Amino acid sequence: MCCRPTVEVELKLGTAPIFTTYKGCGEYITDARLHDTWILETMNRKPIGNDDFSMGFPRLEINTKSNHFYGFAGCNGMSGSVFFEKEVLRFTKIAMTRKMCQTQNKEMDFIKILQSTSSYELSNGKLILRNTSGDELVFKK
Repeated sequence: MCCRPTVEVELKLGTAPIFTTYKGCGEYITDARLHDTWILETMNRKPIGNDDFSMGFPRLEINTKSNHFYGFAGCNGMSGSVFFEKEVLRFTKIAMTRKMCQTQNKEMDFIKILQSTSSYELSNGKLILRNTSGDELVFKK
């Protein structure tokens, strides 16, 4: 059976002359520090305000045990899956409610960046999400 990722461990006990090799399927464990509720603070290096999200600031609640997230995108509720592998973090299978939002609301800009997230950084109580285009979301606990 083929699995991803694969794990191979070589073990040599005491003074044994040879190594024993064990092979099998591995599983990445999502960074437990992500398990929290995060409130959006800046988007593309600009502080957000009520003009951007008049119904409330976007927030993410990440559950690292189930690899799911829930939250609020600035107008609509959202949920989906979290994919984690090494230093890669992605938000997938995003589902949203369908409320009519004000035209100046930046919810769709927020969702676009969230969907394209490929890396993250945790620093001083902040969660920084980035994509390959250089877009960035910064959340605080």
